[in-house]
Amino acid sequence: MKSAIRFAINIAICYLLAYGIAKPLTMSLLAETTEKVQDNVAMFVGMVLFTLLNYVGQRFFAFKE
Repeated sequence: MKSAIRFAINIAICYLLAYGIAKPLTMSLLAETTEKVQDNVAMFVGMVLFTLLNYVGQRFFAFKE
């Protein structure tokens, strides 16, 4: 049961961090491009960040045993 709670917490934190970082970062770096390009790149960057953060979180927090 503890692992399930830690897993849910990990998913929520990873999601908030990944997409909270990706959107502003992409918007500032690609300010000259169209909104569609910015949104698509932000989604890609967010997915990559989420995957990396989720792996680390599950490896060292959710299922550390």
